[in-house]
Amino acid sequence: MDDSTEANSAIAAEYAAILHGLFNDALAAAPFEVVCTMLRVGGYQMEQWDPFEETLAALDDYSWMLDMISTRGPLSEELESRGV
Repeated sequence: MDDSTEANSAIAAEYAAILHGLFNDALAAAPFEVVCTMLRVGGYQMEQWDPFEETLAALDDYSWMLDMISTRGPLSEELESRGV
């Protein structure tokens, strides 16, 4: 493996660890609410905010980040341009 591939793998592993921690914490605190939120049958809701749509948008963003890492390396400039 070359240096850029190792760096990309390390960054992807870091993001995966963060997401894993977030989901594990949420599942430990309120597993039923997490599942309901993912299925759009419950969870926190307010006017013009849909947890399922927000989940899809977040997953799209995470996928974009991982794709960019795997093809172009660190994302600092791209993330800044997207306001992340």
